[in-house]
Amino acid sequence: MNKNPFPYTVFDRFCLRSPLLELHNYTNLTGGISIAETALRAIGNDPVFREALFLASPVVSAELEKWEGDRLDPKKAAKLRLTILKYLARITSRCTPFGLFAGCSVGAFSTETRLILEPYSTFRRVTRFDMNFVAGLAQHITQQPGISGQLLYYPNSSLYPIGNALRYVEYTYAGGQRKHSLEAVTNSEYLQEIFEFAKHGQPVMAIAAVLCDADIDQAEAEEFVAELIANQLLVSELEPHLTGIDYSESLIERLQTIEGLGTLPEVLQKALDEMKQLDETIGNDPQDYQNISDTLKQLEIPFEPGYLFQTDLFLKAKNALLDRSHRDQLESVFRLFAKLTYAEGMTPLDQFTKAFQQRYEHREMPLATVLDVELGIGYPVGNTHDSAPYIEDLMMGKGTEAAQNLPWTAVSRILHSKVMQARAKGELHIELTADDFDDLPENSHDLPDTLAAMAELVTLDGTDTLVLQYISGSSAVNLLGRFCHGDSGLEALAREITALESRMNPGKILAEIIHLPESRTGNVLKRPNFRSHEIPYLGKASVAVENHITLDDLTLSLSDTGKLVLKSKKNTAEVLPRLGNAHNYSRNALPVYHFLADLQNQGSRASIGFSWGAVAALYDVLPRVTFENMILSKAQWRIKKESIQHLVQEYETPQLITVVRNWRTTLQLPQWVQLADHDNTLLLNLENIDCIQMWLSTIKNRESFLLEEFLGHSTPLTGSGGSYVNQIIFSFYNHKKLNPITTSR
Repeated sequence: MNKNPFPYTVFDRFCLRSPLLELHNYTNLTGGISIAETALRAIGNDPVFREALFLASPVVSAELEKWEGDRLDPKKAAKLRLTILKYLARITSRCTPFGLFAGCSVGAFSTETRLILEPYSTFRRVTRFDMNFVAGLAQHITQQPGISGQLLYYPNSSLYPIGNALRYVEYTYAGGQRKHSLEAVTNSEYLQEIFEFAKHGQPVMAIAAVLCDADIDQAEAEEFVAELIANQLLVSELEPHLTGIDYSESLIERLQTIEGLGTLPEVLQKALDEMKQLDETIGNDPQDYQNISDTLKQLEIPFEPGYLFQTDLFLKAKNALLDRSHRDQLESVFRLFAKLTYAEGMTPLDQFTKAFQQRYEHREMPLATVLDVELGIGYPVGNTHDSAPYIEDLMMGKGTEAAQNLPWTAVSRILHSKVMQARAKGELHIELTADDFDDLPENSHDLPDTLAAMAELVTLDGTDTLVLQYISGSSAVNLLGRFCHGDSGLEALAREITALESRMNPGKILAEIIHLPESRTGNVLKRPNFRSHEIPYLGKASVAVENHITLDDLTLSLSDTGKLVLKSKKNTAEVLPRLGNAHNYSRNALPVYHFLADLQNQGSRASIGFSWGAVAALYDVLPRVTFENMILSKAQWRIKKESIQHLVQEYETPQLITVVRNWRTTLQLPQWVQLADHDNTLLLNLENIDCIQMWLSTIKNRESFLLEEFLGHSTPLTGSGGSYVNQIIFSFYNHKKLNPITTSR
């Protein structure tokens, strides 16, 4: 492999993620042929599990109470047993933070690996109102008589002129989901004057006075302003914000200054205080939450009880140190990944750039005009929709991977050759070496300033081994942002990352995109004020007003090199939009939001790593892939629906375990596997009937699904009762872009 100096360095600190409970809580329970009902009932009665389950699903928690009282019919009871087992797998074998099921902390490289968690009773937790509740609360309050006159109002952040009209995005709620639609009104001097006057926030009476100055009757002026508010041309100061201090706290603080709300602010504050008391321990009685919910119901504010509480968990480690040898491994595999990964073909942004050049050439155009779906290009090109709902899947997905026409590359040829050799030997393992790819170019010039890698650390044959597949992200801060509010170490790391990114781009403005596509997504979009500037778009900025970069301030042009250049007119500087969270923004996104988020990756590969590519279409079984004592891909089995129909038919028969054993033998399928849906996994013991039934009930209607080997039985992360499954998020930065060069070592 090319030994020229490589420009990327690993940050000295990392994010450590782990489930709440050690793995043995699940493996011991499922270690036999079947699980005794008394054992499952004991799990359901455990206060810690019970609280975690309630926060995840009050509906399932209520079913559990019925089951304990023998008030559930047999069919529902059988289904609930598998549901409890699935949640137990979640709280012991999945590291993605979710309520009390898993949490995160910060660690650092050292001279040796020492990863020891304190008892979970010492873990820190933070409970607050779910964003769905507080967003709905704010909307409810602004509609109450006598309230609007006490609030400040701002122009809708999506407003832009088209000819003699003003267009903007309005949202409504249908079935609990936010739906957006593009609306238009005739532009006028009155509207222009109002929006200019209100751009920093003004009360209704002051806005109406602007019209009165134009010889309009006071009553007519107030009625006109009320109409602007009703149609969301003006929005209130109570709109949710996503950065800075917690929205619940800032909302309650503002409500305490508003007259006519009765005891509402005090009741909300009392509920928030009670939630903070619950945060002092893990294992609270669900009735404590129910009492808070019942109190809030007395206020006659509409809300969904299942979307009232949002909890994040933060680990406490006695030691969180990782041997620096792993850092060297990471830099080595980074170089390999840079070779393995080809630049994408024509991306949506590439198509847009081509369309922009053909239509506008090198003219500098208002961004909103260019993205207008009727008069501009829209985004993506060919998109004629100006509205779309956003639906967030919180539970395991039901789909399968879409078929792709992937190119056959030099990497494909090497992988295919190694797979054929392994199959000839009956092996489920291949090893890659640097020499295998010596002839391929080592490209790193088209990678983002900072990136992140998510890895597992497992112990195999007495050796600590990293399992790492991708290094990705428009910024290394993306996977950290949501959790910085509860861990000062994570926030310090995130701020170090964003500070370095600013240094790498002198003379340019790195601006955070502020957009709330759906109320509930606010739970995962929340993050600190990482950057000095923000671009509000159907979202409320929380930095100083002079650092707001509004939609009407942004222009777009094409440089001589064919690069799209976004500029702020008032700052006379190029703007680099950034999204400091891990939101899957491309799913049903509005054009402006989608474009700004895509622009982060202009001219760069946002992800590098190991992929089977076109080889995956040739084999249903693929081997484990290793490189320099690291695992790049676990052994995996793509199973088609027709191959398991005979298993489904034996679902409730005594022969089920035998039939599954025979089926496993033909596939060389191990006892412990994970059902994998991208980053969602479900741990299965295929020698346990309850696990098998849980698995079959989950996939019986799928056309295909993926199983992968489970390697986390032993790990270096330990607690008082055994080892924990874990994930570690490593961050990288391009030290060559810094002047003078600095490192975190």
